[in-house]
Amino acid sequence: MALREYILNHFWLKLFSLLAATLLWFWIQTGIQNDHKLGPNPFVNFTSRESVPVTVTVLTPPGDARVFKVDPEKVHVTITGEAAVLNELSKKELKAYADLTDLKNSEDDERLVHLHVPSGVTVIKVSPAVVKIQQVSP
Repeated sequence: MALREYILNHFWLKLFSLLAATLLWFWIQTGIQNDHKLGPNPFVNFTSRESVPVTVTVLTPPGDARVFKVDPEKVHVTITGEAAVLNELSKKELKAYADLTDLKNSEDDERLVHLHVPSGVTVIKVSPAVVKIQQVSP
């Protein structure tokens, strides 16, 4: 078979395959450059863990020596993620805090609980979502 016949045999099929491969390559490259995240994998075993108790800490501005009491001291967090990630998760990796950086005086206040969780873990529910803050010392 001559080179000319090798190229021209099924020419349109070869041209279509080359075009499809080029478009696929550009699509993947654009996704990598724009850092698109893929959606959740439907074939991964997701599980949820109910009522993980997490201690609430207080976030204050630097140099603020005031002491605060948080009521309740612990919140219960419902999380979801891959079973392997949740099994290796320690309670120290889940952090709950109340942000008091904008608290002016020694007033009692209610604050929303914020959470910091590792990647691969999604927070479903925080109970209670609001905690009472009371200043103990000046």
